Amino acid sequence: MNIVSKVYEWLETAGKGNDYSSEGRTLALGLIREEFEELVEAMNNGDRHEELNACIDLIWVITNFAYFSGIPLEVIKRHAELVEKENFSKFCITEED
Repeated sequence: MNIVSKVYEWLETAGKGNDYSSEGRTLALGLIREEFEELVEAMNNGDRHEELNACIDLIWVITNFAYFSGIPLEVIKRHAELVEKENFSKFCITEED
């Protein structure tokens, strides 16, 4: 979760604190689309460096969307832990696992 924390910190340093606006969400959504298209293009071109760059940029802009939606960082952390547990539970064979 460190990168998500850093994005929240960056947004607050940039003066975006408490800017839970539809404009911010719309901008973030546009950037998500743009970065996703860059990821697809990089994949189609076999450009591993640009694939990595697009993946990291996607983490940043998706986190921007969450921030501008007013989702507190602690809520993201708690929910991410739940999703992580659910995903890892798919490897369990017994209920004790």
